[in-house]
Amino acid sequence: NKWWFELQAFNVGGIGGVKLLELKQATDTTWEKPARQDYNYWLIQVQGSGLAMPLSIRVTSEDGQVITSNNIIPSVQPGAIYDSGVQFNTSSVSVL
Repeated sequence: NKWWFELQAFNVGGIGGVKLLELKQATDTTWEKPARQDYNYWLIQVQGSGLAMPLSIRVTSEDGQVITSNNIIPSVQPGAIYDSGVQFNTSSVSVL
């Protein structure tokens, strides 16, 4: 829902794992750092009127590579998959 949102970066290929996943709402100029959960999702809870769509995502790999996907999530849809279209080395990263 628009006040509680989880995402997961997957299909990261041979880069190892995701060190940091950040989210930026349409109305923000700063990146928010969702809390990493034990089950490998990143959780953000929002107060007030909820998430301001679209959302941008920034992913940092364990080896320090950073990819940014601006306005990749147009709306909150349960189970939706958004393909970033950008890569760490040779593997595309998708967000669920």
